[in-house]
Amino acid sequence: MTCIINGEQKKAIASSKYNFNYQTTDNDLLKNNAIYYLTKLQKNGRQIEILEKALEVANSLKDIQAKHKLLIQIAEKYAELGKREKAVKLLNQSLETIKTVDNLEQKTELMLDLSQAYENIGKTTIGKTILKETISLVDNIEDELVKAQRLTEIALRQPQESADNLLAESTKLIAKASEPVPLFPFQPTPLNGRISFFGKIDSAINTTNEFNINLGLEQTWKYNEFAFRLGFTTNFDSGRILIKIEQK
Repeated sequence: MTCIINGEQKKAIASSKYNFNYQTTDNDLLKNNAIYYLTKLQKNGRQIEILEKALEVANSLKDIQAKHKLLIQIAEKYAELGKREKAVKLLNQSLETIKTVDNLEQKTELMLDLSQAYENIGKTTIGKTILKETISLVDNIEDELVKAQRLTEIALRQPQESADNLLAESTKLIAKASEPVPLFPFQPTPLNGRISFFGKIDSAINTTNEFNINLGLEQTWKYNEFAFRLGFTTNFDSGRILIKIEQK
């Protein structure tokens, strides 16, 4: 009886010890988690403070491109900290600034960056809409190398078929832009020739006729121009012969 009691007592003691250790472990975990999240909250608070100061700097910038790029970086940092609404607000601010830019080369570059930033923070629909608008603006860029660059950047964010078409167009633009540029003032041309003929015959009291033949050859190079023109005209009037006979 005593042994059984002692055995039960031992079992109870062992079980109690086990439960005590388990409870102690849970308390340690809760304490460690609390410290972790408190530390993280303090770090986030410090980061937000830094972002607010960086935002003041960004808003003070006069250079649109520099301001735009800084706003995007700040917005993405806010999104990482869970401040998504703040991030969207900053990107919207940048979008309004871009609308005031007239230079297409600069505007399309900024719009590409902004569309990617919207997608990075989860606003995919807005990002794709801006990307679509950018594609239509790129068609109006006159500089072929810049246009090729923009098309390549867009191609990297498109499905394969669309990307292939954009890259093919980009390759053509680069090849065209790489051709030698003629020097002022002449553009090289092949040899061009022109021949014109004019004739007229009248017959009444007097007979008259007139014939004109013109020949022209032209060719230009970078530095020289060649031009040759020849004209032949004949004019006959029988009245002139009669006047001469009467004078004699």
